[in-house]
Amino acid sequence: MNSGAQMHFLPVHEIDWIAADDNYIRLHANERSYLLRETLARMAEKLDPKHFRRVHRSAIINLSALQRIEPQFHGEYMLVLKSGQKVTLSRSYRDGFFASYGEGR
Repeated sequence: MNSGAQMHFLPVHEIDWIAADDNYIRLHANERSYLLRETLARMAEKLDPKHFRRVHRSAIINLSALQRIEPQFHGEYMLVLKSGQKVTLSRSYRDGFFASYGEGR
């Protein structure tokens, strides 16, 4: 990925989660973040669904980075990652997340 004049190579397994950021995505890995000109939908197509799951219209998580799931209000959940970061699991992605998470674990 390009970061100004530098190009960084980031192993996919090091990505904890990915967030939409206007016309970009922000990759969160090892307590750092990297901005990449890409849509979340296109990135989701490139990632292995056994390891990465869309959990919100603006977020994808690496399942191996997940530490715990905390119920919230109105059918939403908070996904707490091993890094301590929190990502919302929205109602619209909840059923698919739990169905596929149960199959893979």
